[in-house]
Amino acid sequence: AATLSINDPAVFIPGSIPLGGRSAPVSGTYAGTVSDLDYRVVNAATGAVVKPWARVASPIIAGNVWSANVFVPMCSTAVNPKIKIQMRAANDTDATVLSTPTCVGLTVGSYGQSNSANRGTGSATPHAVAHAYTWASDASSVWQGGGTTTDLRSQRWAAKLAEITGIPCGVLVLGKASA
Repeated sequence: AATLSINDPAVFIPGSIPLGGRSAPVSGTYAGTVSDLDYRVVNAATGAVVKPWARVASPIIAGNVWSANVFVPMCSTAVNPKIKIQMRAANDTDATVLSTPTCVGLTVGSYGQSNSANRGTGSATPHAVAHAYTWASDASSVWQGGGTTTDLRSQRWAAKLAEITGIPCGVLVLGKASA
């Protein structure tokens, strides 16, 4: 008999629109004999199968540690963005392990000096520098929903993008102080 454990995957895995998903790294430990690994993807809330059982291509299985890359489709929705990756030893199909829920979707990055994140008024205030805009709270903006902090605005921006596209979305906002 084989026993698997699985490490927590990333909470959000950036996907590829042309590929319709992402090759996601998974890893864990095992006891007993494990010759190959199988995986599938299920909806985290309903348990509905999104991707049926398939053999993992080229897993590394040695010294009671395993690792692999598995293809996870962008299968979630803005309402239910999480999926679970199920792993099992191919030679012991009764032993199934669920991963921590994760999601695969779009990632949007916004980067600039600190004033690109939290200064000014309105949702896009131009500055003297070409193509520089302030990303500030705008209560009337459907994209920001009146968020009062950069973190909250980025979460609301991500939620709106997910609602419109039907694909989970993560927004990363970075700022570097002026020098």
